[in-house]
Amino acid sequence: MVRAPARGRACTPAHLRRLPAPASTPLARPPPRPRLPHATPACRAGTALRDYIHVVDLAKGHLAACDWLFRRAADVVAAAAGGASAPASAAAAPMGGAALCEVFNLGTGRPSSVREVIAAYEVAAGGRPLPHTFGPRRPGDVQGSWADASKAASVLGWTAGKTLPDMCADSWRWASANPQGYGGSK
Repeated sequence: MVRAPARGRACTPAHLRRLPAPASTPLARPPPRPRLPHATPACRAGTALRDYIHVVDLAKGHLAACDWLFRRAADVVAAAAGGASAPASAAAAPMGGAALCEVFNLGTGRPSSVREVIAAYEVAAGGRPLPHTFGPRRPGDVQGSWADASKAASVLGWTAGKTLPDMCADSWRWASANPQGYGGSK
């Protein structure tokens, strides 16, 4: 389990598990030489595929889910009180029951390979190459993992709007402006 840093403590690459190595390059730390795992030839660009999501899109997805939940809870309360406008499905389950319990995947649905992430960071870094090495796959690594966010789109009206280049550019810009991480000085 990855734990977020305590408030006020500098955020280190260990806390940036999703896009750690390239994003930490502009930080005032020794340049990383990550050993990025190779997957099988079936994976795009020879490396594992993952669904990276911009933190802004993730926050907007959570807000959409909260809005949906609050509307749904109001429907359940109205149904329990005998309100005529509440949908029948809301009346079928008591407060806290199935009517309020839904699972939504939040993601782009567009997987990116490790090589594509590095390339996007190199563009964000103004075209300079970033140090990296590739190593063997780690035990338990899957070839690919990405979200099917179609339910979030149809029920919540939410879709991710940011691209991988957007994520890398924003991450690079933040790391460059905050070389000591959160709460640190330049």
